[in-house]
Amino acid sequence: MKRSAQPLISVIIPVLNSREVIETAINSLAVQTFRGFEVILSDGGSVDCTVEYALKTLALHCIEASAIVAKGSSIYGAINHAVRLARGQWVYVLGSDDTLYTPTVFDEVSRRLVVTSADVVYGDAWFEANGGFVYGGPFWLNRLAALNICHQAIFYRASRIAQVALTYYEKYELLADWDYNLKLFSCCRFEHMPLLISRFSCTGRSSTRTDERFEADRYANIVKYFGWRAYFLLSPDWLSRGVAPRPSRLNTIGLAMNRLVYKISRTISPERQSLNLRQLVFAGSQLPLNLHPQGTQPQRPPKPMGA
Repeated sequence: MKRSAQPLISVIIPVLNSREVIETAINSLAVQTFRGFEVILSDGGSVDCTVEYALKTLALHCIEASAIVAKGSSIYGAINHAVRLARGQWVYVLGSDDTLYTPTVFDEVSRRLVVTSADVVYGDAWFEANGGFVYGGPFWLNRLAALNICHQAIFYRASRIAQVALTYYEKYELLADWDYNLKLFSCCRFEHMPLLISRFSCTGRSSTRTDERFEADRYANIVKYFGWRAYFLLSPDWLSRGVAPRPSRLNTIGLAMNRLVYKISRTISPERQSLNLRQLVFAGSQLPLNLHPQGTQPQRPPKPMGA
């Protein structure tokens, strides 16, 4: 298909033998009222004609698309390959078994993207599990240390990603996107918009398995990425886990100072210092503006334990 002017959004879909599930993802793109986007399929070596089928279907819907095949690449390796090909001002990753929430999502998001000074704009996601629930709300460091922002709800400014030369670290097989977000959070401006971006299927490997390598490194990585700021921003629980691999007198003093800062900050803003963050799947007083516009009533987000 002939290339158009630079699109606002590059939609990256990593695939591997996804022929049976990708149609719904494509259909959710085909009905978007905003058309200033391209699609890049990044295939790890499918043998079920996923790429051929997807490209043909996208062409039928007059959606600009391209594909790259890197046999044997991991899911995050596939995304890294696709990011290098992206022409859009913003990069968005959609799972092959996930869908955009409504036909107007890109239209609503695009209005924010063209005016924001943020490097990362993120919304919320509808998780298709346990009857369905909203996952999202605004994130701050302590919350991001405990929970990741849904990958299918984030838009990354392409020029900023190129500037910091950031790629997904493939050592983390299932949660490299969490590590990616933590790195960006240390050097970029994030902005939340109360909007449901996608429906997350909750059937992928990251929903059912643990990334042991990431879990082993998580807190130490946060301290590494944030440096001295971690002593002021992290809760004592997270910080102590981060400095445990490197016991020293300086870290002992830093932890004591951190506990004092944390005690004061809990008095000022207790809602942002909760240690029950693992149960906090939604944070914020404002629910997504487009929550079930068809009129069906969703399950309310569960409250954190002790709330």
